[in-house]
Amino acid sequence: MMVRDDISVKRDPFLEKELAREKRIATAVISKRRPRRLPPLKLKGIIDIAGTKVAIINDKIVREGDWIARYHIVQIGEDEVVALYGRKKRILKIKELVKMK
Repeated sequence: MMVRDDISVKRDPFLEKELAREKRIATAVISKRRPRRLPPLKLKGIIDIAGTKVAIINDKIVREGDWIARYHIVQIGEDEVVALYGRKKRILKIKELVKMK
């Protein structure tokens, strides 16, 4: 068996092409994934208790700063609630507003 030390292989051009192809395929697969659906939220009511507003969302009582279904409740208004899911802002509104005095 003869060993040649005058030949040196720095890189395999065929291997690099194959790796680049696999990377393109993986990127294409990731981009074809469906966007994630946000968890459903249903605002059922807003109550003002001694100056503190609470909302009834998905049959749970929440205040500003609370979390529900991975949403952060940032503001409770007279007839709407502002919730954040990551960077996505969602405004929940009461469909029929009934004010009791």
